[in-house]
Amino acid sequence: MQTESCCDIIQIEEEGIASKSFSGRPASLPINVISQTSSVTIRFTTDNSLQYTRGFRLIYKEHGTGQTLPCGAETIVGTSPVPLNSPNYPNNYPNSLSCTWSFFAAAGQQLLINITDMEMEQCCDKLEIRDGQNGRIIATLKYSSINEPLLYTSTTGRLYITMTSDTSVPK
Repeated sequence: MQTESCCDIIQIEEEGIASKSFSGRPASLPINVISQTSSVTIRFTTDNSLQYTRGFRLIYKEHGTGQTLPCGAETIVGTSPVPLNSPNYPNNYPNSLSCTWSFFAAAGQQLLINITDMEMEQCCDKLEIRDGQNGRIIATLKYSSINEPLLYTSTTGRLYITMTSDTSVPK
């Protein structure tokens, strides 16, 4: 990393709040930053005074905490699997739940969902999988339990998963 120290800034924001800033040439590389949140924005600001500095190269990866995506999360999926559990899994999920997760793949890529465990109130709770920008439903799951994994593949690089539960028996 090498930027013009007076005028070029790399700023890291976590959930919209600035957490770290870098400029110039750091004393040691690489600079490792571990976010404290699940949402990170990297903003590079430069002026037009010099054009010969190298800029920066960034590599990111999910830091394994074992945690799943929170309700309402939007995520860009790479080559590593992204875990997704219902809230409170493997214990009972809450009543009156309406939770949607959004997944996006790189251009030209598809997404594969592998459901390995599922137990829901069959009459009233469901997991809905929608495909693409228009949100076409590809599966509505209302299983009390499954005996083998369920596989679904998107036709586009977008998938939306919505879990809803009623107000009665929690599972």
